[in-house]
Amino acid sequence: MVLLGLGCSPAPLVKSVQSVRKDPTDLQIAAAKGGHLDCDFKKECEPAVALVSIATAEGISRCSGFLISDHEMMTNDHCLSSIPDQEEACQGFVFIHFNNDVHRSCKRIVTRSHQSGIASKDYAVIELDSPLKDRKPLRISKRGFVNNEAATIYTVQPSENPKTNTFDGKQIRLNCQASYSTLMNINITSSAESMMTFGDCDIHEGNSGSPIFNDHGEVGAIVQGFLNVKDDSFSDLLKPFLLDGSYGEMAISTQTRCMPELVGAYSNGCIGVKPISALYPQQYMDAFGQFSKKVLPGLSSGVIWEEIKSSKDLLKLFVSAPECITRFEATTTRLSFTSSVMSYRQGINSRLQAEWRALYQEGEKDTLFVIQKAASSVPTSAHFLSSEFGLITVPVCSKQN
Repeated sequence: MVLLGLGCSPAPLVKSVQSVRKDPTDLQIAAAKGGHLDCDFKKECEPAVALVSIATAEGISRCSGFLISDHEMMTNDHCLSSIPDQEEACQGFVFIHFNNDVHRSCKRIVTRSHQSGIASKDYAVIELDSPLKDRKPLRISKRGFVNNEAATIYTVQPSENPKTNTFDGKQIRLNCQASYSTLMNINITSSAESMMTFGDCDIHEGNSGSPIFNDHGEVGAIVQGFLNVKDDSFSDLLKPFLLDGSYGEMAISTQTRCMPELVGAYSNGCIGVKPISALYPQQYMDAFGQFSKKVLPGLSSGVIWEEIKSSKDLLKLFVSAPECITRFEATTTRLSFTSSVMSYRQGINSRLQAEWRALYQEGEKDTLFVIQKAASSVPTSAHFLSSEFGLITVPVCSKQN
């Protein structure tokens, strides 16, 4: 079973758009308007990032957001699910809180993706009721993230303040990594995708709308949610790939290069969002099976792959060796071969978060194996030695030429 979560934080849970709007109470509006944002450490403070509080009839929904101009900010469309489509419908219900006690309200919704959810482009731009001149807007990237590119996210972690009866937030900086073609979402395959998966960081409810910076310091994507696998029977199947029987979790985002309202023609090359059907267990297992069948064995004819015990945690090493050698070769003292070495990391990271990293190719290099001795006077196999990887035993071919 795959569980999907959006990164907004309702208190209590905010339901999807309703056909008949119920207005929040004055108390709920006051609680949303009175929010406060701070950060414990200067390096975790990005002045352009804000706590977005939305008053609804069901409670206070909280998201993150960030400035893209002195009078506009971006968040997720699903954060505004309780707000009707009219431009000015947000007035009096959506409030934005920056650090240093700077507060704004929503004047109008400028842009909406009109999609929301874990498998949709999910973004919105709102105009503030007055400009902000004391902080710099963030730069929007027109390129997609490169696979494994380092990413930095400034999120807002929501909290409650019983003393003031308000819903507050704290900024947290996370170091992450862009990921494509992962086994957690086999449908997101390249930087041309509208969506991006990322990991090595802890995404929670309330982080929706957080900016994801690329390695050039530009916002290349916006956090929108996460998905995870928690079904016990499915986890049992994946235990060889997991740490301590844990489960996989993947954060997901919309890339800014695929937002035509922001980047214009740069969005033309984007691939549309693919169906969520790829997120179901059988396709996960098929992906694992395809990996095992296609990558490790028989990368070239006449070669086998042997697993070598690794001294590094979570690392699997495989080296290539001849499928077999002749009896004459097994008794010589000069035979050698150059082996391809591939290393794979297994499991998900220690925070049980992120791009599935179950098995992925980390690198490839060559190493020299030299014959050490025949296994016997009438050899059926021979030992080859590498200073780095030790012994490999290669069988004598059953059929001699």
